[in-house]
Amino acid sequence: MNAGRPQQDAWLDGEKEFRKREVDTQERLEVVQRRAVRWQVAVAIAAVVASLTAVFVAYQARSAVLVAEQSTQLQDAENQLSTAITALGGTTAAQRVAGVTLLERNVADQLTVATNSQSRQNAYGLYTSAIIVLSNYLRSGMPTTTNTPCPYVSADIRYAADELKTLLDMQQQVMGLKEGIPALDLSRTELCSQYWHGIRFNWLETAYLWKIDLRGANLANSHWGKAYLADAKLQCADLRGSDLSHATLTGADLRGANLAGALLPKTLKPAQLVDAVRVARAGWDPGRCLGNKAYWGPLNAPATATNVRSH
Repeated sequence: MNAGRPQQDAWLDGEKEFRKREVDTQERLEVVQRRAVRWQVAVAIAAVVASLTAVFVAYQARSAVLVAEQSTQLQDAENQLSTAITALGGTTAAQRVAGVTLLERNVADQLTVATNSQSRQNAYGLYTSAIIVLSNYLRSGMPTTTNTPCPYVSADIRYAADELKTLLDMQQQVMGLKEGIPALDLSRTELCSQYWHGIRFNWLETAYLWKIDLRGANLANSHWGKAYLADAKLQCADLRGSDLSHATLTGADLRGANLAGALLPKTLKPAQLVDAVRVARAGWDPGRCLGNKAYWGPLNAPATATNVRSH
């Protein structure tokens, strides 16, 4: 050993201890930093979890509010329907007209707020119920006289028929629900001289109008689709511009009817069209036609041609 040479790795006075403290401090700093990073990560995760929880809670709360609102709306609709039906059975015409009005407005309101699957189902169910209620109400309306050209139909029955047309005019809203296609039964219904200008039955699944009485009715520009009009009373009706080309008119009586521009099925018999006219002018009056007692009785088959006259 060279005792006289200084060792290159020899520590200066206190250096070793200083270096040791420095290393210990560095290690402690690294530990603290790692803990700080883990803490920051934990805090960030907790914040994310809290945010997600808040969003979930808000969503649940909103869903609960929507469910409550829908339940309230459904309950209100059911209450209004019940009130309308009760009013329809009232003892005065005013009560019955009020019931008809409430029924139609209830349907219109529910169609407007139908924005999700459940509300669309509810709206469609209410619509079909209203159609059934009004149809039954109209079929129950018996004319007060039968020995006249046009039996008298009470004001509430006419008003109900008007509201039924209003419901049928809601085709776009109802089809937009995509819940189904309604059907209609007005068999044996007395609606002589009813104003149903432009009425549409062609979008319905079924329009069962067997023996319906629409003598002298304004049915101009109407669309009937595949309506079942067998044995229907259409004497003196204004059918200008109407489409009956696919309707079933077996035994239907169109004597004296105005058929200007009308599309008719090829299966009509000559007897069904006796004295039918084609008067294109506006304001055609069926009154004189209805006064012809020859049209009041049952349909007979004359030995003439179709006898459709143009004016």
